[in-house]
Amino acid sequence: MKRWLVAIAVILITVQSLAQDKDKDKDKDKAKDQGGRFLYADFEQLQDGRPVSTRGGMVSLNGFEAVQSVSYTNSDKPWPHLPMIVPAGKNNTQCVAFNFSIPAGNAWAGVTLEIHGMPEKDGKQVAEDMSGYNYIVVQVIAQGTETLRAEVNSKDNGVKVKDGEGYGANFPLKPGFNTYRLPLKQFTQPKWDTVIRVDLKEVLKHLTSVNFVVQKIPSVGQVVIDNVAFEK
Repeated sequence: MKRWLVAIAVILITVQSLAQDKDKDKDKDKAKDQGGRFLYADFEQLQDGRPVSTRGGMVSLNGFEAVQSVSYTNSDKPWPHLPMIVPAGKNNTQCVAFNFSIPAGNAWAGVTLEIHGMPEKDGKQVAEDMSGYNYIVVQVIAQGTETLRAEVNSKDNGVKVKDGEGYGANFPLKPGFNTYRLPLKQFTQPKWDTVIRVDLKEVLKHLTSVNFVVQKIPSVGQVVIDNVAFEK
């Protein structure tokens, strides 16, 4: 366990020392489509000490498992389970991170960072149309997993997709803090016979959240994420 704590500390120190784009506009208008890029979440804003997306949507953690319970940052606290905030340093902007522990003995399990684009209204998730974009872009550094899964989701807006049956794509991670440009056309639903099929365009037209998921069994580590954007 001490070895993992040292590795996790090294990641956070590394993030503090990496050069990032420091020219971010502090205005909420920065999320608007500018030259074919829509900044979905850069985690610069805090509301009541909690990280939010560029438009003020909730950022939270959740876990799932078949048998043996997963654990993650703040999973022992009351809901919502919040990621850690990595403060801006001399050469980096503010970002979020989470620790995870996924035990053996599970046929399936994972820990998810869920980013809502908009704040809820009347207890329901608010949708926005992202169907005009072709890529999701994200910056990631991780320890303890070599792969992440990116997902796009729609809830409360007429798109009938069950939990665990939405569109997503796995992508391999390289050493260090890197930018990944993920083609949305490669996002697919699970191939199970029981999955209710929906059109990806319909999900993107009514998008409510973007997820990043660790699914390695077993695993212990940390993920740091920044600058989630849609691009044409």
